[in-house]
Amino acid sequence: MSAPHDRRAFLRGLVGLPLIGGGITLIGNPTAAAEPVTSDLLKVYSTWLWGERVRVEQELGREGDRIRGVTTNAGYWYHHAVPEHRNPPPSTRAAVVLSAVGCDWRGGRP
Repeated sequence: MSAPHDRRAFLRGLVGLPLIGGGITLIGNPTAAAEPVTSDLLKVYSTWLWGERVRVEQELGREGDRIRGVTTNAGYWYHHAVPEHRNPPPSTRAAVVLSAVGCDWRGGRP
């Protein structure tokens, strides 16, 4: 199991294991997944982000067709005001975020 492909397959397999009476603790901050960036992955990530945004807006009581952007909080500044936050691109964290929230992006519809 020394080839890079074998390690990636092993790590991908770990994500799908059921946990019985325990959990997994990550050491450090996961910044990449052992997954190739594909068009399908990015489409699912984009759709998930849209859905998450709608749910946040609903919690804030701002439902409706028009979702207002806020330019005075850390979320805005993270993406727009700090140049180093523009890199790496979202595609580098899509698989990590979707896996962390339990979205089975490989399987399509449940």
